Amino acid sequence: MILNADAYVDGSFSPSRKRYGSGVILIFEDGRQFKIHYGGVLMDKEKQKSGSLIGELKAAEIAISQALEMGSSRIRIFHDCMPVQQYAVAPPKDDSPEEIKAYNKRMSDFMKHIDISFEHVKAHSGNRHNMAADREARIGAGITAFGTETQTMAEKALSEKTDDLLVKYSSEDSIKDMAPV
Repeated sequence: MILNADAYVDGSFSPSRKRYGSGVILIFEDGRQFKIHYGGVLMDKEKQKSGSLIGELKAAEIAISQALEMGSSRIRIFHDCMPVQQYAVAPPKDDSPEEIKAYNKRMSDFMKHIDISFEHVKAHSGNRHNMAADREARIGAGITAFGTETQTMAEKALSEKTDDLLVKYSSEDSIKDMAPV
């Protein structure tokens, strides 16, 4: 049985830990749902400037890889960062960072095996799956709602807003854990 999948993806970055995070909520048409978080360290100061974006792009790759592994022939990627779609479908410029060129190539390779579509969702607007992907991305980056990292004021405000919305929608969640790719 071939299943279609929806994936909500998000990225985050912790400047103090130099760590990016990727979050994915993967939903199959048979009702199975998985949450995935992944993190990586960025030591290069230039790459740190794009830490959240790198997390976003990696989240899309993880979602597609997992969907393929589980037998999907079609996936919709819900994202709140337009470059997730733009860098997947448009040829990168010659002076684009290597991460963007590599992402574009991997997406081109994926598109040979699975039908991929993209849909933009507004960030932090109360969409429970987008909020859950955001939370997974923050976990991947080492940012928690419980203050285990010294957060900037912006990170703290975002964390509080996200957590308030997650509490509102969490009673509906039946998402299971899946190990990162």
